[in-house]
Amino acid sequence: MLEELLKVDLGSFVPVTTQLGEQIKHLIARGALAPGEQLPSVRDLAARLGINRNTVAKLIEDLEREGFVRTHRGKGIYVADLPPVRRRGPDVSEFLEATLAQAEALGLGPQALAVALLARAQDAPSLASTTPGFSAGEAAAALEVVAPPAPPPPGPVVRSRPRLLLVECNQPQLDLFRSDVEDLLAVDVDAVLIDDLKRWRLRSTGANHLRPDLCRAAITTFHHTHEVTSLLAGSGLRLVPILSEVHPETLRRLAALPPGTVVGVACVNWPGAGGLRAALENAGLRQLQVIQASIAVQPSLKSMFERARVVVCSSRAFLELEAYAREHGHGRVELWVEDRRLDPGSLLDLARELSLPLHT
Repeated sequence: MLEELLKVDLGSFVPVTTQLGEQIKHLIARGALAPGEQLPSVRDLAARLGINRNTVAKLIEDLEREGFVRTHRGKGIYVADLPPVRRRGPDVSEFLEATLAQAEALGLGPQALAVALLARAQDAPSLASTTPGFSAGEAAAALEVVAPPAPPPPGPVVRSRPRLLLVECNQPQLDLFRSDVEDLLAVDVDAVLIDDLKRWRLRSTGANHLRPDLCRAAITTFHHTHEVTSLLAGSGLRLVPILSEVHPETLRRLAALPPGTVVGVACVNWPGAGGLRAALENAGLRQLQVIQASIAVQPSLKSMFERARVVVCSSRAFLELEAYAREHGHGRVELWVEDRRLDPGSLLDLARELSLPLHT
């Protein structure tokens, strides 16, 4: 099955669609996925990989636009009969293999190597402009870039959709919030993690950098307003805070607890836990005592499990928290999964304030 051949790293700086797209292209290139082979549906692939359906839908849309797959309404998704050929010369293959081997010998994994290269590239001239005899076409081949499809025939001018910059602290929440925005508003969303924004800052040029000049505004949840405002200083980009909300069922269950009950909130990282805690407190559950912990801060877990009767946690943190509770004898503590979503009313206010179109 395709999902058994794919791996998703939700903590990676590389977008999930890029991770999966590159893996599927590689599987097609080496024949593991044959021309005409049917792929799982968007719903099935999303469920089996544990990611959002909109993320998978965008992945398939990108692959179809590049000519790797074809879709037939009501029939399914298939590998294209003649998918693009990915070019990479033997010299480049040897170079990449040698580089990976040397990085591994130094204890540097592929992602750490990629981050280091991206950081170094910020201040380095481009390869094509500094290497004699190395053309732009050869540079594209070295990076396994597929030649873009032929331009479409002339037609009526189509105005591009408004673009927003979405900033959040962790990848699962970033993916969910991006889906919330794109489901309601007819906009394109550039989604970036706060940590990545700290590393890259904003550049006004370059295809691989954020383009504040193309965005109508930046948005983030109220919990991160101060931090993101500081990171966007000097960009000229307006920041609009938006509300996130806890699912009503979670609030109903919490409201039924006796006054004074200690409730833990936990996520993979500390900022994510802080956002979840703020969302609970903003819901008006003043009768409860809310304490915070995260997997990234292990000592905080001990204190939380010793004191809390219930722990509200993100789906990404659930398995690790369950294992921790079992290992340390805290099986009596209930774990309730809660992945916040953006408040639709807040998004409608955003649309009115910025004159953004809604999906019809």
